[in-house]
Amino acid sequence: ICDVSVGGDWIKRIDGDGKETGAWTPAHSLATAPGEGFVQPVRPRNRGNFDDTLDIEFDGPVARWLDPVPPTVAVAAGKAGWVGLRARVPGDTPPGTYTLLVRVRSRTFPAVRAEWRGSYSVVRGSAD
Repeated sequence: ICDVSVGGDWIKRIDGDGKETGAWTPAHSLATAPGEGFVQPVRPRNRGNFDDTLDIEFDGPVARWLDPVPPTVAVAAGKAGWVGLRARVPGDTPPGTYTLLVRVRSRTFPAVRAEWRGSYSVVRGSAD
């Protein structure tokens, strides 16, 4: 059996100096100001009955804000992996809502895929 899923429900702010600040927050409720950023954990889950390597692809406007990310993650059968995304919102980003699409695909059975979409609010000035 080969089955995968992916999620990312929590997020933490990064201040203008690149330091993590505040507590983990539900992803949909965190607002970030231009020049700040966030840490977004992504949890690919291998729900199959054998170990697998999952290819990871990022898309959407937020994808270009990410620090370099490994293109694959090895996940044992029945377990979840973890990929920490660090993003910096460019200083010239206008206020609005921006999305990140994360796709995972089994290397063993490439037709087996899953995706997750995050939404991020950018506000004027300091988000505090």
